[in-house]
Amino acid sequence: MVKLSIFAFLLSTTLWAGEGMIVVLEAPMFRHPDRTSDVVQYTRKGQRIFVHPAVMVDRARYNDIPFSDKALKEKLADGDPMAISKDVADYHDGMDFILTKDKQGRDAWMLREHVHVFYEDQRERAQKDPYPDPTDYRLLEPLPDTFPIVRQERLRGGFSLSLGSPYSRNYPYNQKIKAEAAGYQLEAHGQMTRQLQIGGRGRWYGGGMVTVRTTQSRYTLETRRAAEQWTRLGAGGLLTMDAWRSDTQRITLTGALIAYPYSQANISQSDDGVEENRNFWGWNFGARTGAQWQRVRILAELDLVMGVWAELESPMRMQAKTSTNRPEWWGGSKSDTFNPNATFTFAGIVGLQSTY
Repeated sequence: MVKLSIFAFLLSTTLWAGEGMIVVLEAPMFRHPDRTSDVVQYTRKGQRIFVHPAVMVDRARYNDIPFSDKALKEKLADGDPMAISKDVADYHDGMDFILTKDKQGRDAWMLREHVHVFYEDQRERAQKDPYPDPTDYRLLEPLPDTFPIVRQERLRGGFSLSLGSPYSRNYPYNQKIKAEAAGYQLEAHGQMTRQLQIGGRGRWYGGGMVTVRTTQSRYTLETRRAAEQWTRLGAGGLLTMDAWRSDTQRITLTGALIAYPYSQANISQSDDGVEENRNFWGWNFGARTGAQWQRVRILAELDLVMGVWAELESPMRMQAKTSTNRPEWWGGSKSDTFNPNATFTFAGIVGLQSTY
């Protein structure tokens, strides 16, 4: 009688299926207990699924029953649902998969971590839901202001100020310069560039820039004093390359060819309260190279730009635009000219940049 009771109990625990609930956003069903196997169906969080009896049976209790009747063990083995197929026969509690059924009633396998099985015994307490959910692809609410997260930056525009080395060009006075105060060069420039399809990584940008540069210098001659104010307007092509970048910073290399179609020098000389001013005009070219450190989005959509640049300028011919009443102070009449040599400028830069 005892053996028959044990036999009936075991049949009831091994032959009756159970239920489980999906605990991740989207869980796949595999044809075989292998992550590389074909996916036959997807299930969603909260959905209840069939769980095969082979999963529900308590193996510890099954193995610990002290059977003395060899024939009874054979009968249980014959009725064991794990003998249905090879995959089911190989099932054990240590597997990463559990056995279920797809919509067509065929055997399918799901990752154990994706399903909470209703064992209705002590095994149920040992289950833990995955956190964070590895299948949850949804963005957290509220969405950031910069959504979509990955955006294509096609344009960059910026404005910068530069402080350059003292201007070494001056008018060739007919008296020896006894003292000088050569002023630093101040420059403001704006630029606009567009992303170039070079290299496929979006590092190259090309466009143009405009610049305004000014400087003031003072000289003490043998018998007179002189002052010069230079103003120069330029425009040219600009090429930049992001040599290194992260989510918050960039190191950018720059190169530019600049034309200065308008370079004006306002030169004044004075002696014993008598002063005369003359304007000279000329043009030339420059080649510039530099490096910048950029702190991305330091203020809303603005990037902080800091760096250095160096520029080599070609010689120029300065032509007088005003005549003189004191030719002894100058080199001639209205046709007075002078020819500054090539010069080199080194400057530091700070500015703001935005991407579009």
